[in-house]
Amino acid sequence: MVSLDRSGTRVFVQIQRVSPWLSPACAVLLLGVGYGAGGSPLALLAIAGLIALGTVAPRGPLIILPASLGLVYQPLQIGLGATRLNPAEILVVATVAGVSIRVAWTTLSAPANWRAQFAALRSWFADLRFSAIAVGLLVAGAVSLGTVADPEHRRESLREFRWVVLEPVVAYFLYCWFLRQRDDRWRALGGWALASAAIALYGIGAGLAGSGLAVEGVVRIRGLHPHPNALALYLERPLMLAAAIALAGTGRSRWLWAIPAVISAGALVLTYSRGALLSVLLTVLLAGWLTRHHRLTVAFAAGSAVAITGLILAAPERFLSLFQGGSGSLRLNIWGAALAMVRDYPIFGVGLDQFLYQYAPRYVAPEAWPERFTSHPHNLLLDAWLRLGLMGVALLICAAVTLLRCLRSAAREARPLGLAAGLAVVAGAVHGLVDNGYFLPDLALAFWLLAAILELELSSRAAVAPAPETG
Repeated sequence: MVSLDRSGTRVFVQIQRVSPWLSPACAVLLLGVGYGAGGSPLALLAIAGLIALGTVAPRGPLIILPASLGLVYQPLQIGLGATRLNPAEILVVATVAGVSIRVAWTTLSAPANWRAQFAALRSWFADLRFSAIAVGLLVAGAVSLGTVADPEHRRESLREFRWVVLEPVVAYFLYCWFLRQRDDRWRALGGWALASAAIALYGIGAGLAGSGLAVEGVVRIRGLHPHPNALALYLERPLMLAAAIALAGTGRSRWLWAIPAVISAGALVLTYSRGALLSVLLTVLLAGWLTRHHRLTVAFAAGSAVAITGLILAAPERFLSLFQGGSGSLRLNIWGAALAMVRDYPIFGVGLDQFLYQYAPRYVAPEAWPERFTSHPHNLLLDAWLRLGLMGVALLICAAVTLLRCLRSAAREARPLGLAAGLAVVAGAVHGLVDNGYFLPDLALAFWLLAAILELELSSRAAVAPAPETG
């Protein structure tokens, strides 16, 4: 439908809510056309369609953005050139372009109305708990680009700045503005849980067909991801989100969330990622305690103990060789090298995506030489320090404090969606103590999505906010 404001100065096509799934369905269709078109010009037309959709209904691309996170390693070829973008960043860029067109039109046609909207926007973002951290991350990332340890690899830093700083922070602000309606947040997270289950099923199927990584006496599935650890890092957040909602929910709805959680958990086990399994186990126990399901928590703990024992008996080489030449010993070597790197670059670190180019030539231990192509220190604190310097450490501490405060508020106020979002972040942070906790495209976008959901659920202003005009 087409609607005009009373003054007639602003003419916009607004998709009315004939169906709440109309704009997300259009976004899915256009993204599918982009994939099917490959490198043909039709892919550019699909992106143009997404930009048009971002102009008239930004909620559509944003609602399906979480579901696209499992495809970040399956980029689309744009046009006939070599440009390749993953679907998540296409959705972010298309939404930003569409909203920018809308804002430009509003500014030109009704400057007074634009000033009022800008004032409301500034007031809204000033109340957001994570907004200062988001701006601080932009500043820290920009500073790091000028202080990289090896300027010859600044191009890699620029690429990572785009993937883990700029696009995720922009997505965060878009979420906070356009997903103020709780139903839209439920749709976005429900789509993510279902997409995660689909990615998990694909990984299981591919593993049964013989695809996987054979190591330490097991075959680890990887699905659409380049490595089993990457699949595990992706799965644990939507898995924990769905599991926590199932725990906090009532009636039939909890089973609707439990199904994708169980499917994702099955794939997670088959990745044989010890860090992911431990983080999910601990976070589910925390979720049971916070939701006061004490008997269920005890039963889950007992069942987990039996399952872990079974895994150890079934794959002893994988689970008992941790510090006998396995990945545990390798982690200690990497952490030692990372600490040496911190001593040499204590203020600014080495820069975004610069660890590899310092580690292999100068810091790798002789016994860790077979894994000399490691691109990160496998610890969230060391990673933040080496990529962003002391500013990164400060931002990480601020984010942890803010997260814990929000999590406590969500538990006290019985906000199931907010509690689930916070617990999903906790699961990623726990795993991040021994692996990559943030600095991958899907992990960065997932963090800022969950941060937006968490604080929108806790905001009284969001609860009563009308649908944004540009939605």
